[in-house]
Amino acid sequence: EAQYSLELVACLGSVCEGLIHCLAGVKDLSMVNKKSIQSSNAYTENSALLKWIIFFVEEGLLTREGSKYKFAHDQIQVSAYSLIPEDEKKLWHLQIGNEISAQRKTTNIENVLFIAASQLNRSQNIITEKWERIKVALLNLEAGEKAMSSSVFHLAASFFESGRNLLDEKCWDDNYRLSLKLYSYSSEVYYCIGNYNSMELVLGELFVHAKCFEDKFKAYHTQIQALGAQDHLYDSIKCGLFVLEKLGEPCDLFPSPQVIRSEYIKTKDMLGSKTEEEILGRRLIEDSQIEFAMRVASTILSCCNRVRSSVGSSLAFRLVQLSLRHGVCSYSAIGFASYGYFLSGVVGDYEGASSYGKLS
Repeated sequence: EAQYSLELVACLGSVCEGLIHCLAGVKDLSMVNKKSIQSSNAYTENSALLKWIIFFVEEGLLTREGSKYKFAHDQIQVSAYSLIPEDEKKLWHLQIGNEISAQRKTTNIENVLFIAASQLNRSQNIITEKWERIKVALLNLEAGEKAMSSSVFHLAASFFESGRNLLDEKCWDDNYRLSLKLYSYSSEVYYCIGNYNSMELVLGELFVHAKCFEDKFKAYHTQIQALGAQDHLYDSIKCGLFVLEKLGEPCDLFPSPQVIRSEYIKTKDMLGSKTEEEILGRRLIEDSQIEFAMRVASTILSCCNRVRSSVGSSLAFRLVQLSLRHGVCSYSAIGFASYGYFLSGVVGDYEGASSYGKLS
């Protein structure tokens, strides 16, 4: 029983008091694998496990920090983990992961979602049932989203990759939404950590299997950002303009002075004598496709400024026009700021530039 307890903790590396309650349900390993020599009823309640953990602390094998117990030295964990037969280790991780996952919504253990997903990922080679693999893939999606929301991008990439690895060759037919999210988020976090090769591979797969252009929105935006980050500025601009054309908002890569002047006059007329209060009081944009077009235009505007491309002026005008037609959003601020920049640098209207700069 003592050895069983030590091996159980070794599978996790460290445990907290809340996790001990979850692990109390880890039992009957011999029923999973008939070759196991472990007791089939090691625990019926958490007190037995807690008793041995306290004993290990007293013997110097574990240390306690608040409510957390961890091995006093890495080699102690390695030695304890090596006591588990090699062909049974994945079974241990599978049962531990399932037990923690089943209780994760009723416990307040910090990062319990990460712990459950990590344990199950270490056993994914022995998960053969398709429904079970999808279940674990969904858990990885949830864990990846949580890590992503906390800007822990390397961890998020690991969860999304594990989720993708659990899918089969028919995933885009049988589990389209799950596949789309895993591939879309994967490309985004690969961009965030600078793993552009993996990002391109994932994007290639997504572009082939996505059913409609709308399902490629996030992927295209990620590609536009990544191209800009790698200083492929014209490629980023071209990709952005391609997306804008698909969205019904075409812009020329090299607009003539006549086109720029025409768009400026059009924007100026639309603004008319509207006050700051009138513009700020406009409704929020509701059309998600128009909002995405504004997001793309805002993103490639920075590339245009870096290469001094004249299409940047056209994009600024388009952002202002879309804001006046469809409503305002966060990208409207970039549009009005860029319009103010145009007034200052090209028109020489410094008062107007200042006004729109403050408005943004």
